[in-house]
Amino acid sequence: MRCMTKPGPLHILYQDRHVLVVNKPAGLLFQGDRTGRPHLLGRIKADLTGKRHFVGMVQRLDRVVSGVSLFALTRPAASALAEDFRKRRVDKHYLAVCPHGPIGAAVMEKTFRGYIRRLHDSSLVVDTPALGAQTVCMHVAPLAADKRLVLFSIKPITGRKHQIRAVMAYLGYPIVGDKKYGSARPFMQDAIALHCLSLAFSHPATGQGMTIEAPLPFYWDSFSLCRSRKW
Repeated sequence: MRCMTKPGPLHILYQDRHVLVVNKPAGLLFQGDRTGRPHLLGRIKADLTGKRHFVGMVQRLDRVVSGVSLFALTRPAASALAEDFRKRRVDKHYLAVCPHGPIGAAVMEKTFRGYIRRLHDSSLVVDTPALGAQTVCMHVAPLAADKRLVLFSIKPITGRKHQIRAVMAYLGYPIVGDKKYGSARPFMQDAIALHCLSLAFSHPATGQGMTIEAPLPFYWDSFSLCRSRKW
């Protein structure tokens, strides 16, 4: 399997004095951890050395996930965007490719509501609000399918660790390449077939509504149901 962590230039989708939006590659940590591996926040700070002294995170993507990543470039912008995320005023849209679920299960549009518990390095969907469980909610809709795979549109409403990955596995559709959540189908090294396609938010300085999209990684062309489509 091909490795997706080879360093390259940042793919900037939008930038002004207040915000920066980049297309994060799969395989790159969002922020530093104890492993000392390269991370997106560090690369951004290195690129902005001498220009700005503040870069604030207002969201996170898992290391194995690609797509739209939003950063604040001023403290007021960070505060405003964090509040919008907290109050669920940011619309997030993901694409995921999954094998067909259990035989006989209908692939249908639905809004999933349930509970999720955070474990050491993963999350678990549970049926009741047990100790430590949080509510989880997201809209799931199939966009295309072939004999083996289904392409899903996913719009999370809550923001929980690994919520998309855990919920899709719970529904019987583990994301391609996601061994942590039970996928038996291989994908690219250091990547799963989950991509943050777009974020829609209000600009923290002007209040203008913005929708920023990130193109699918080139290797998604290996899925015939993703080729030559605009989502």
